[in-house]
Amino acid sequence: MDQELMATKIAAILYSSPFRYLVSSLSLLDEPSVKEFVKLIDDSIIRETIGSDTLGSDIKPQDKVSLYILAKFLRGLPDEGLSEKIKRVFREKLLGREDLLKLISGPVDITGFIVESPVSKIIFRHPVDLTEVDLTEGMRELIRESDKLKESIDYFCDSLVNAVSEARDKRYQVLWRIIPSAFISSIRRAYRSLSNEFASKLTLIPADPRSPHVTALDHMYSILPFVIDDGQLGIINWEVSNKQNFISTSKIPRDFWAGSYLISLLTFYVLKSLADEIGPDSVIKPFLYSSPLYDAYLKSILRGDGVSLNEDEISEILTPSIPGAGIVLVPGSKVDCYVERIKYLYKEAWNILADHFEKTLEGDLKGVKEDGIILLKLNLMGEQKVEMPFDVAIAHLKIPIADERREVLLRELTESGALSEREIEELNRIRKLVKDAKGVHSLFIYLSVFLKALSSIHYSFTRTRIDGRVLEDPIRVERREDLCNVCWKREAIIGTKRLEDLDREGREKLRNYLIDLRNAGIIIRDGERLCFHCLLRRCLRKVISDILKEYISVEIKYKKIATYPSTETIAGAPFAYTLLSILASPERLDKNELDVWINHLDELKKIFSDIYGTSGARLVESSSYKLLRDRAMDLSRAVEVLEGYLTALYKEHYFRAEKFEELKENVEKALDLLDQVMGRASGICYPLSILRGLENNPLAWLSVKKILPEGMNGTNICIVRSLSDYFAIVKSDGDSMRDLFEASGIHQKRMIDMIPLQILEGSYRSIESEILLSRWLPSMSYSLMMSRTLTILSIEIARLIEERGGLTVYSGGDDVLAMIPAEISVQTVLSARERFSRSLIEVRDPLAEKVLRESITYRFPGLGRRATQSSSILLVDAFFPLRKAVEIASNFVEERAKAVRYPSGEKDCLHIVYRGREGFIPISLIGVGELRELLLELALGSSIKSGSWGFLTLNGHVKPVRGFSKDVVEVKMDLSSEEYYNLYEFSAMRAGVDTELLRKLAPLREISVMTPKGRSCLLSEVLKGASALLGAFRESRPLVLGEEV
Repeated sequence: MDQELMATKIAAILYSSPFRYLVSSLSLLDEPSVKEFVKLIDDSIIRETIGSDTLGSDIKPQDKVSLYILAKFLRGLPDEGLSEKIKRVFREKLLGREDLLKLISGPVDITGFIVESPVSKIIFRHPVDLTEVDLTEGMRELIRESDKLKESIDYFCDSLVNAVSEARDKRYQVLWRIIPSAFISSIRRAYRSLSNEFASKLTLIPADPRSPHVTALDHMYSILPFVIDDGQLGIINWEVSNKQNFISTSKIPRDFWAGSYLISLLTFYVLKSLADEIGPDSVIKPFLYSSPLYDAYLKSILRGDGVSLNEDEISEILTPSIPGAGIVLVPGSKVDCYVERIKYLYKEAWNILADHFEKTLEGDLKGVKEDGIILLKLNLMGEQKVEMPFDVAIAHLKIPIADERREVLLRELTESGALSEREIEELNRIRKLVKDAKGVHSLFIYLSVFLKALSSIHYSFTRTRIDGRVLEDPIRVERREDLCNVCWKREAIIGTKRLEDLDREGREKLRNYLIDLRNAGIIIRDGERLCFHCLLRRCLRKVISDILKEYISVEIKYKKIATYPSTETIAGAPFAYTLLSILASPERLDKNELDVWINHLDELKKIFSDIYGTSGARLVESSSYKLLRDRAMDLSRAVEVLEGYLTALYKEHYFRAEKFEELKENVEKALDLLDQVMGRASGICYPLSILRGLENNPLAWLSVKKILPEGMNGTNICIVRSLSDYFAIVKSDGDSMRDLFEASGIHQKRMIDMIPLQILEGSYRSIESEILLSRWLPSMSYSLMMSRTLTILSIEIARLIEERGGLTVYSGGDDVLAMIPAEISVQTVLSARERFSRSLIEVRDPLAEKVLRESITYRFPGLGRRATQSSSILLVDAFFPLRKAVEIASNFVEERAKAVRYPSGEKDCLHIVYRGREGFIPISLIGVGELRELLLELALGSSIKSGSWGFLTLNGHVKPVRGFSKDVVEVKMDLSSEEYYNLYEFSAMRAGVDTELLRKLAPLREISVMTPKGRSCLLSEVLKGASALLGAFRESRPLVLGEEV
């Protein structure tokens, strides 16, 4: 970013800081007190720093506060040259532009033009679900102590100066990121008696109380791209084409992660570079605020020599959370340049990665020769690395700032079909209401119209033409054996023979090759052929630390970076954690028996290593992992097997090896050891034997608690009695997200919806009913709010999944792909669904801890209660082809879950599938908490023996569940019929179902649901969902179902 642009944006962000809008709102509540407060501001600082002519006799309190913040910041800034530039551009480019000043101080939304009279209450009104947060009393408390308000502004200025002083040439980027936390921190420091609850809601203060759905922070951020002095505003919208196909071209979990992360990382490189050049405010989607990668980048700037991260931070920056798409605002005169720049940046990011990997690979394969067992064509690397792994489709608009010239563009968009006649009619009605807004102010008010038009253009554009690489040569079938057998698009640069195709000597040689390659971080299996692109994905974790250091000066020091969970370690996690919880209290076990068991386990690991080499598949790590592991470390040999060699406990890994003469003896020994370790051999005692005898005891929970280590009350983890083959592939996707972003369709609002009742009932001028009932059109602030929410949700939901013991393939906010142990799949999906629809999101700011040296928490608007998300849970065997399973789950969410209809709506469906059994459950018809308990109680009860006991541990509470016949959930009859339901209820009672559970189920039969399989009732669908879960639970035989593994 050049100095002139940096100076302009710093001046704009300081002049429109949240304190400006705080003081403006306080003036409405208590004007005399605000006038007294303004007298505390030292005018001389403003006069000496900015100029005397800026302080008129009729200056408004908020204008004076803005000038004071700017002046005090400039005084403290150590770079005098930059300080002079900021002062100059402020006077020339802000004070000299009436339309920009109107944008900062005038109405921030259409509703501000409708309600002209003063407002007596300060309310935040959520623009999606219309819930309200009344801030009035807390605000009155602030103005009662005006000296503290002045003190908080001084703290604010000092914090910002300190932050940017360390930021070198990225001062604006740090300032942009730190303002919300500096705002909250400064008020908390001055008002020490202020409640944390109210302080965290200060981020909800509206920029204009007449438009209570636009927060001061959102307005501040959204006006910044408009300060660029250009006759046009450019919008660029791009997307990585065929993302899903690129990601799904995978065989094992690390491939899926790498495909997602590659798109996420390269897109971040583009966004970060654009943010450096024109400011992070210009990146509308994805919003970079709170992005872990962007925060890590800013930390590296503040530190100067790079930054090391802790394990939690590493986990977050390695989560694919940046979608392969973007929307940026640029100077209209430079749109074409930036379109080319985006393409160039993708290519540059790819070249850095590809060049580094090529050099690493050449070094690792230096001693490997092609000998008919290992197939090498490293000469193809140079050719293949030049080719980008995906295409990028880009569309753009140039929007004139001048109102008259904008008319021409609107006509062209209508003629092309990007806007409909009805949309133009609505826009004309809006423009009559905001006729006083001119230039950038009017464009700001209804920019969403142009964003919608560009979205339509981009959608049609990507269906007809792709701007990027095109595969020129068709794949020749006769050369199929030379192709990569993962993507089937390019020739393989490395490959191996199948073990079955080699003699004994060849097999031994190949196994040694594969072990040596794995030790070097190159993961390839016998019979595989990988092209440069697929090998890079497979080995991305090997080089990712170097790449992040190159991209953003961030260094990863994490010993487990090269390992990654497999489908088996995900499926077997509940069993591993059950064993860890027992081993964490070894004093409760017989020492001699335990020693024998651990010796068997250790020997099994050695045999597995002899056959397959060092394991690269590690256990998933839930939030209980560190506690359990640390307490079990006295038995470190057993812990090491559960952490890194859980795959050795699966018989399936030995069946293939059994075919080879040289391995038969080892395999027979391994299978014998496995029977002893798993307690299948007679007379063998093993740690899980402690669970025997609990099944028929109504007070079993007291005994279960005894096996848990101190500090764990049994309210979190699952306890299972067997190792399972089953895990869940979860695909979730936001419903009607385009409607949500455009405030159209099912999320369309009227003017009257956006104005609080307190305002309408006040002594204000009458507003015509036609205006009140007309459609509300969102401003730029709304788009920014939604984008930021998705950024925060993407990390929150990924964190939730991984804390519980799942694996996030990607998390883009509204769309999620994850692999989760079957036993916690429903709990995790429904908890994520609950977070998806919150009205407010609590944000802890990790960057503030670095810059301000204190922990800051505040609230931002969420997507709201009306936002919904549909999910498909596919329960699948760990040895089923993963690529096929992910394709099935992805298709299910679109073609089945979102096809559900019911009397009060559509979509918002939880779809659960197991081998042909599937249930379609509209979440809003039951509610998240009740649905979670119903499904788990039914699935757990039917998976244990009749009369035995199991336990649910949800939200810190323990609920005993008595077992009953599986016939209770495997129902074939039509339960919507009263006759059939009475028969079902009678048989369920005889089977041992609790009467309280039946009472909850009974009303569900009266609710009709239209599924892709036909009409049904909600009760039938809940039972089908429980039956699908039962199919997976039969293997693990859970005793306790908690919220994490």
